[in-house]
Amino acid sequence: MDRALRAGGRVSAGVATIAAIAAAAALAGCAQVGPFASNLNTQVRSGAHDVMEATRIQPLGVDPSSPVAADVARAESIRGPVPSFASIPPKPTDIPAPSAYKTQVVGLVGDRRELNQWEKANPPGVTDTEGFAEAQRARVGKETPVTDQRTKEAEAFAAKARKAAQEPPPRTPSPN
Repeated sequence: MDRALRAGGRVSAGVATIAAIAAAAALAGCAQVGPFASNLNTQVRSGAHDVMEATRIQPLGVDPSSPVAADVARAESIRGPVPSFASIPPKPTDIPAPSAYKTQVVGLVGDRRELNQWEKANPPGVTDTEGFAEAQRARVGKETPVTDQRTKEAEAFAAKARKAAQEPPPRTPSPN
């Protein structure tokens, strides 16, 4: 191989690939042990072992003094059916398309903008509610208080209006 490289020859793609893999493996080993290791007791693990460690799921321990410890132990011992891929429900067909969601969002944003513009064009008439209430109290305070005589007059007027509001007698049809 040295002769081929010195003479300006080419190395085959297969040889280059194997050399790259070997270099990567050597560098990966250097990162695990030797001067690059953070701890001298670091063990070199295979990639499969790391995946196995990362995906191992163990149940967490339960405090025996917990009031639910007995229930947890009973629930852990129950073995149920293991679902299969065949039990996955079919894809729902009643879900709107993304374009329908986009249309709704665009409509809501447009409605919000329209409302904001309307609010700017039509500000509230009264914003100082305490000042308004004080002015009304002052206006009402200047009016003449209702006397017993005025109350009797109002009641007499209401009675007269009720009497006048009696239902008229039924009409007889005209002979036409």
